[in-house]
Amino acid sequence: MEKREILERSLALENRSRREEKMEKREILERSLALVEESPFVFVSSLNREGYPETRTMFNLQSRHHYPHVRLANLPHPSPLTLYFATNTSSRKVDQLLRDPKMSAYFTDSSTWRGLLLVGRGELVSEPSIRKALWSDSWKVYYREGVNDPDYAVFRMESQTLELYGEMRVERLEAEEMKTL
Repeated sequence: MEKREILERSLALENRSRREEKMEKREILERSLALVEESPFVFVSSLNREGYPETRTMFNLQSRHHYPHVRLANLPHPSPLTLYFATNTSSRKVDQLLRDPKMSAYFTDSSTWRGLLLVGRGELVSEPSIRKALWSDSWKVYYREGVNDPDYAVFRMESQTLELYGEMRVERLEAEEMKTL
């Protein structure tokens, strides 16, 4: 056997054993939270009237680096991966989530080929304190009446599962596992 062939086989075995190793649950959650923090945007999907997913890019308000005005620390977080989003009340996604709360959010770091899929349920949030905690005065372009504009909507997603993609493997956690970490 040639040196090159031996090296290729050795690398293939190393990659396979790396894929077969399971991360500790705490590490999966920590890496997931780090990816959420790093991503300026998030891809959010909801189901249309025919039951097909519609995906759109939204601001990732969970990222303190990209959205420092958002004060999430004081908001209710039943799970480490409870997410908040701001959008227009008149948008299709609000209508879709009111009809069927199933949704997903996908965060990605394209430079490292890492991704995080969160699947859960969305709900419209009407509490003024939450709406205010997410509000940015720069949004007056979209919502002329400010934080009390009737077209300003906030929804919360309770993640039921997460799948972390990277390093040639997929790690999965369920909501109950996330709450205990």
